[in-house]
Amino acid sequence: MAIMDGWKIEINGQVFFIDVVYKKVKNITLKFVTENRLKLTLPKGTSQDFAKKFVESKRDWIVKISRQIHTKDTFLSLGMDNQQVVIFGKVYPLVKYLGKRNDITIKDNVCYMTLKSDDSVNYESAWKLYSQKTLMQQINLMRGQWDDVIANTYRLPLPEIKVKVLKSRWGQCVPQKNQITLSSLLIHYPLDVINSVLWHEYVHLIVPNHSKRFYDIIYYYMPEYDRCHNILKGK
Repeated sequence: MAIMDGWKIEINGQVFFIDVVYKKVKNITLKFVTENRLKLTLPKGTSQDFAKKFVESKRDWIVKISRQIHTKDTFLSLGMDNQQVVIFGKVYPLVKYLGKRNDITIKDNVCYMTLKSDDSVNYESAWKLYSQKTLMQQINLMRGQWDDVIANTYRLPLPEIKVKVLKSRWGQCVPQKNQITLSSLLIHYPLDVINSVLWHEYVHLIVPNHSKRFYDIIYYYMPEYDRCHNILKGK
């Protein structure tokens, strides 16, 4: 049972802190800032009792997303440090150099990182550029099988796919815009796991919710979906 205490909520022994912001908006939004801190944006005039009930109603979602962020942070700390990196599930020794621009190259099973300055800003910049470009290249190789299903079986237009930093999800689909976005953090995971996330978002073009039909389509084309999905959950 979740119990509100001021602007924090305890769920199964874990405390989540809520930063409350009142704005001229129509809807209430609740977003993660870190693994155990959230930002609650409220329309001006919203009562605290109503706001607390809203947060209470989201406790299952809070636990789910917190676990996803924890898994990402754990895998990310494993995936990138000063000695090694993990790219598509494979571990590479990391060698860093100072140079004129931030760049990453894989050669002879070694990851070579060139940085303008050996600090966290340039380190993160190099990874952001490399991960988005490299993951997008891999997705373009993967998408053909799902493009075929979407176009030939369901007679739907092919989606636009983007890669960017997503803080609280592995991917998202906006059917109205025919657009899919995947998290650049997926670059650390094996290819079959990435493919499962890609297919998940493709199916949202067919079924916008997570109904039984949605999962029926998922499993029909990808029977191994649960195994891949559990890796993302840290199982």
